[in-house]
Amino acid sequence: MPSFILLLLLFAAIGCAADRQCELLEAQLREQQDYVVDLSNQLERAKADLSVANQESKALRQQLVAKGKQPLEPEQADVLYRMAKLKIDQLQSSIIPVGASNRPVINLVLTPVDQFNEPIKLPGEVTIELSTQDASDALPVEKYHFDAAEVRKKWNAGWVSSGFVLQLPWPQKVPFTELSGQSVKLQAIFKTVDGREFSATHRLKVKDKIQSATKAANSVRQAAIGKKETMPGRIDTSDRRTIDEFPVLR
Repeated sequence: MPSFILLLLLFAAIGCAADRQCELLEAQLREQQDYVVDLSNQLERAKADLSVANQESKALRQQLVAKGKQPLEPEQADVLYRMAKLKIDQLQSSIIPVGASNRPVINLVLTPVDQFNEPIKLPGEVTIELSTQDASDALPVEKYHFDAAEVRKKWNAGWVSSGFVLQLPWPQKVPFTELSGQSVKLQAIFKTVDGREFSATHRLKVKDKIQSATKAANSVRQAAIGKKETMPGRIDTSDRRTIDEFPVLR
């Protein structure tokens, strides 16, 4: 009999615990429902505010057109005002050993991004400052400038990242061989059509293998030029006849 009573008490305790867990779960569900309702109300208010803002923007655009001014299209304005910051792609930005002018080339990839860190295709004026010193007040040794029309043509959409690919020739007044193991600082300044400016800074290290690759490429190029100059006009065979003198079956 006592064991039966203990068994009943055990079942009662288990039932009470299950009831408390159910009540706790129901309370959490009610909180989630209230949270979802609150978010839905905020979304509806945001939609209403956006509709009012669009109507005001449309009215202002019509007023500008009536005054003979050309306003931005809605699609252009959407991209323009979405820009939040400027990024430099650290993976694709590097120093190319030899460029078309037999000098190293700095390959720089700039990406305008929005508040969600998503790339946006927004051209603008770009100024690049190259410095070889770490001091904040050090003057740049070279400046590069690209207007908005030129930047627009340099957009590249890739699988890993997208951005404006700018190639900067290495300045002649800076000895490349003397910077072995050092780094150079690149500061990019991006100016939008509405006058806003965004900046980003990146450092690139000058590696020894880049210098050796540059020397090797120059040696190969010089050897090819010398071989072309010394190549004979006639190629004699073992019996002193040229290739053109062999009979050909027709």
